[in-house]
Amino acid sequence: MKIQSIDPATGRRISSAKGSNSGTSLDFRYLLESQLSQTIETAPVSSPVPVAPSTEAGMSSVRVEGLTLTETILDTLEKYGSALSNTTLEISDLEPYVSALEEETLAMLEIRSHLAPEDSLGQLLDRVASLSYMESVKYRRGDYSA
Repeated sequence: MKIQSIDPATGRRISSAKGSNSGTSLDFRYLLESQLSQTIETAPVSSPVPVAPSTEAGMSSVRVEGLTLTETILDTLEKYGSALSNTTLEISDLEPYVSALEEETLAMLEIRSHLAPEDSLGQLLDRVASLSYMESVKYRRGDYSA
């Protein structure tokens, strides 16, 4: 089955078939960043401070910051999950959790950009950012509003 859509960030047509490579140069990280930037534009938030490691000690601090941010996102996801299971809360009460997830995901992608693609911490950051992004998209598109 062929699925065709238009990438909102570039306006290019994306065509993919299940189980085959579409041949486009778009990768997951690019799509994730473009979607997050669109979401953030609708609800202005403070942007993360860029990290520029220049030494081995700087790279070590980036790794520590990445681990700390991973822990923070996982804590936020846990609180968000608890809030979702609380039937007394309104859907709009989840907004602070989702906004925090979006901000933290952007900060995580910034940290990820300073790590090598094959770095195991970078792979962990990718997985956590994906999960965080997925949960914020579910909320934004109204999956929990029914």
